[in-house]
Amino acid sequence: MAAEQAGPRWGGQPVRGGTPTPPDLASLICSFCGKSREQVPKLFAGRGVSDPSTGAVIAPVHICNECVVLCADTLAEEV
Repeated sequence: MAAEQAGPRWGGQPVRGGTPTPPDLASLICSFCGKSREQVPKLFAGRGVSDPSTGAVIAPVHICNECVVLCADTLAEEV
């Protein structure tokens, strides 16, 4: 089990063979609005939340282009 923890990870899951495999793209959602990849034109991946003890990503985060625009508009209003 220790060998799995030391190896590469994708989405918090240990990867065997040294090559990360991406998660099922259909299951990706925006962490802000909850829309799926199929509901928005673009979905950007963030670094995710890492486990402090291992550094492994345990909660990947994503944001859609619609939420990016909403955030940019909100920031522009505050300036």
